Amino acid sequence: MSSFVERLKSSAALRVLAVYLGASWVVLQVVDVVKQNMGLPDWVFPFALVLLVIGLPVMLTTAVLQGRPARPEDEVPESSPATSKGDLSPHGLFTWRNALLGGAAALVLLAAVTTGFMFMRNRGIGPVGSLVAKGLLEERSRIVLAEFDAEDPVLARTVTESFRADLTQSTIVHLVEPDTIADALSRMGLEPDTELTEDTARQLAMRDGFPAVVGGEVAPLGDGYVLTARLVLSTDGGVLASARASARDQNALLEAIDEASSQLREQIGESYTSLRETPPLAHVTTGSLAALKKYTQAEDARHKQGNLDAAIGLLEEAVTLDSTFALAYRDLATILGNQRRNWDRQIQALESAHRHRDRLTERERYLVEASYSQDVLDDRARTIQAYEAMLRLDSADAQALNNIGFNYWLQGDFERAGEYYRSARKADPSPDIYAANVAAAWANVGEIEKADSAYTVVEEMSDSPQFLPWRALFEYQRGDEAETRAQVTALAEEFSTQTGLVAFAKRTLGRLELLHGRLEAAEVLL
Repeated sequence: MSSFVERLKSSAALRVLAVYLGASWVVLQVVDVVKQNMGLPDWVFPFALVLLVIGLPVMLTTAVLQGRPARPEDEVPESSPATSKGDLSPHGLFTWRNALLGGAAALVLLAAVTTGFMFMRNRGIGPVGSLVAKGLLEERSRIVLAEFDAEDPVLARTVTESFRADLTQSTIVHLVEPDTIADALSRMGLEPDTELTEDTARQLAMRDGFPAVVGGEVAPLGDGYVLTARLVLSTDGGVLASARASARDQNALLEAIDEASSQLREQIGESYTSLRETPPLAHVTTGSLAALKKYTQAEDARHKQGNLDAAIGLLEEAVTLDSTFALAYRDLATILGNQRRNWDRQIQALESAHRHRDRLTERERYLVEASYSQDVLDDRARTIQAYEAMLRLDSADAQALNNIGFNYWLQGDFERAGEYYRSARKADPSPDIYAANVAAAWANVGEIEKADSAYTVVEEMSDSPQFLPWRALFEYQRGDEAETRAQVTALAEEFSTQTGLVAFAKRTLGRLELLHGRLEAAEVLL
């Protein structure tokens, strides 16, 4: 043994080791390039690495044994039955010819296993065959995302929305849009904001012809969590694909979501190239689950409760937890701008969002650039260009359409603004704000009856107090100043704790006083 170690330290063995390591590095680089360019699975690289590691002791043993003459004890006696098949002594087995043949065989094995796997996956053969290749799911199928189940309702919603963000980037399936789900729930006799459990999602999918539903659970495990996700048939609930990922704590849960969604997309049949090009969820929004929960709560406060003060506070907490949370900064600036509050904080938030925009998806990046151009640079043309870039990604992007309309509104072009507002409303009928913008646009071009009908639609859609000021101002446009004063005064009294609404009421009453020349009263209010 000591003799073997001494020979291993010899210059010849060291030269063989250096050559082998260099050749292995070249082989791994070639494997990595081929894997990337041909869309091969990630396990190809570690498989190649394992084969090279196995080959290392073979090469070193060959170098040692071939570096000395054969000894009598290494030779096989002529009378041995094995001599008819060749020299099976160590010195005879570990030859350079055999070592090179073994290396070639390892490369052939790697190619054969990889080729066989990809053939079976793409043809739908065996357990590795994709759902699309097996014909169990059509490419570009529209699937429904159900609410994930968890003990904490906020955590459940946060995980669901995070999963939505990840699956939205899929090239193999498309998630059914929220407005389509809301419409289907209404036709089922349910409220549009009904919790979409897996059973409810399956019923909805069956009614509207969607083939499958994604659902799952988040269960605590010690200080961490176990995330389970599955794709089930809408008809009978049969499991088509399943994924499981664990997280050591809340902050690692985002990585688990990304891992689980990637597993599902791989089983469905998405190419490995597409999966690698998809940025991880933690890079798209935030790496902090606590910050994402605050962001989700802010969205609820803003859109469902109409409490913008609460939304501002929650977004401030979100960016405190993650100082690189670009979208939270952008939304914070948007709400402050809509309330005409704290201009300096708006600018700071937009500058922070713009600074960290490289963490976003392409669409989100354009969204931040548009807000920055609009409110920091005051460049309308550049703002509209950013929103038009969003439309090149998706011509039915309602948010881009609505915000282009708003920029024409700021320029006083109410006709053109109305066209974009109506296009946004047609693309996505669910957000209250789009319907309210349509109403305001009709009112500003003198189409009072159309505006009145549009405001009625808003009243039927939303209980949010944020749209009450719009209706109050519309009464003035109809020529009823007294009604406007009454509604605005009642608004300030009923929602006295909401800073933005009180400020709006005082600002509106102050302007009305100015119109009548009552300067002292206007000054107090303004």
